[in-house]
Amino acid sequence: MQLSLNIPIYDRLQKHTALAKKRNAYQRASLEYDKSLRDVESEVRRAIQDRDGAESALLQAERRADVYDEAFKLNARKFEQGLISSIEYNTASSNYLKAKAEKLNAELQYQLKRIQDGSFAKEFMDDQAAGAPKFKELQEEYSHPHLETVGPKLRAMFSWNNQTDADADMAESFNGKIARTQVQ
Repeated sequence: MQLSLNIPIYDRLQKHTALAKKRNAYQRASLEYDKSLRDVESEVRRAIQDRDGAESALLQAERRADVYDEAFKLNARKFEQGLISSIEYNTASSNYLKAKAEKLNAELQYQLKRIQDGSFAKEFMDDQAAGAPKFKELQEEYSHPHLETVGPKLRAMFSWNNQTDADADMAESFNGKIARTQVQ
């Protein structure tokens, strides 16, 4: 036999306390959710600003590289005519190469920022949904690397190379690693 005594005053107090705890837990969860949303929005804004900054740095580096390219071409003509010294020519060449390196670095940073902010993934997904025309264009563009034909041609010219015919044939028939692994 068991005896249970239920006093209605204590029962209502217990229900009220449990309800108040649940309301507080809901308010805490709601505040944490809002804070998480603000944090994510802040991160997205920062990533977009970083990408935009990298894009402006890329444009500036491209302009600088174009200017140094023109200056180098001008100095090359002057050097051929004997109007400038080899030191000035080397300085122009060095400045041009430095500007090209800065341009490549800025391009790399821009592409990394595009990956980080998701715009690269969105562009890729949109391209895939449209039948991948840009992907196929890039694949075709890089499926015939001309640089790989230079090595066999050069090796074919050396007297120490006993396989001159094989290297020459390879130089003529090489389609590149990308072409062999091309996705159909």
